[in-house]
Amino acid sequence: MARRKPTDIVQLRLRLPDGLRRLIETEAKQRKTSLNKELVRRLQKSFDAEQLETTIQRAAISAVELTIGRLGQGKTSLTGKEGEQ
Repeated sequence: MARRKPTDIVQLRLRLPDGLRRLIETEAKQRKTSLNKELVRRLQKSFDAEQLETTIQRAAISAVELTIGRLGQGKTSLTGKEGEQ
């Protein structure tokens, strides 16, 4: 059996509460798209948001580490120059 590629489309049986199905169906109708496309869009959006959050967290940690390192070297500003406010 050939291996699937990440771009292959596969069929999936899904169980979800009827109220949630109706919410997604309503959104799909408002966007003039299918229920399937709305589900895929929302799932992809959730993963994109997680990746963005991870990137922001890593950048924040790097900035804090850099600031702590500069303060440890006696630098008093974020520019890295001594005595500058």
